[in-house]
Amino acid sequence: MTTPLQDASDAGAAKPWAPLAAPAVAAGESERGCRLTIGDCPLDARLGPAAPAPRLPRIVLKHFSLGPVLSPRVDAATKTDPLKRSRWEYGITAAARAFEQPRSGYGAAQVSLGAGVGVVIGAAFSGLPLLAQFVIGGAAGLAVYWGVPTAWAGIGWLRAPLIQRNQARAELEKTKSLDDLVDLENQLRLNRASNRKALEDVKARRLTGPLGDDDNPWVRSQSEQLQMLVEGAGLPELVPRLTLQNPHLSTWEEVRQAATALDKKIGEVLQDDLFAGVRRLVGIVDDLRREETP
Repeated sequence: MTTPLQDASDAGAAKPWAPLAAPAVAAGESERGCRLTIGDCPLDARLGPAAPAPRLPRIVLKHFSLGPVLSPRVDAATKTDPLKRSRWEYGITAAARAFEQPRSGYGAAQVSLGAGVGVVIGAAFSGLPLLAQFVIGGAAGLAVYWGVPTAWAGIGWLRAPLIQRNQARAELEKTKSLDDLVDLENQLRLNRASNRKALEDVKARRLTGPLGDDDNPWVRSQSEQLQMLVEGAGLPELVPRLTLQNPHLSTWEEVRQAATALDKKIGEVLQDDLFAGVRRLVGIVDDLRREETP
């Protein structure tokens, strides 16, 4: 039997065995961003997310790794056409490619040789103060570290002629017969010279007015001949580029305009990448043949 006083005491006081309630979290506030005293707040909530560690750009690491001998020349060497690179430029790009390939052993050779030589050289001067040992060993290790890519480039320099010869032959296999393309380029140049000579003759004679019954303007037949030439060479895509816009010529003024336009068309075709590649390959093949000649 309880008394009214005991009932009031039980109603107004917390039972000693009852669990303590968790502190209330303010509206809009997560448990991790708690506003309690610093001792009650978890460590990660107090510090917030960890900032990522800063990293050097890879291009900076590459230039440092290549060292003072190769680094100033690597950008120009990599932008040069592979078949136009000198032997030393090829060696530089070989060292740069090795840096980009983790499995090449380039980085492992740099670190292991540089660190090993640095430690050995530093220990050899054990009679000197510790700072002097550190400076001498560090300088020796850095020299070996930069010597690795230089030696790598030297190996590339030795292999450059063989690699470039194989690359040139591979390009020749991908394109059409080199002799046929060289012959086509020569024919285009001859036709252009012939067209220019005839155009200069018309200008010198000051021919004007309508064409006579016996007049057969050369430019029409020459355009048709060029179309058959490129189509026979297996390049039908060039036919529209050598076609006259107005083949129905009736006056000498139209003949001059057509001849001028045809001269421009032939020049644009000769500047195509196809013929530029032919000239480049011919030069490379000639250089390789001269190198192979004792």
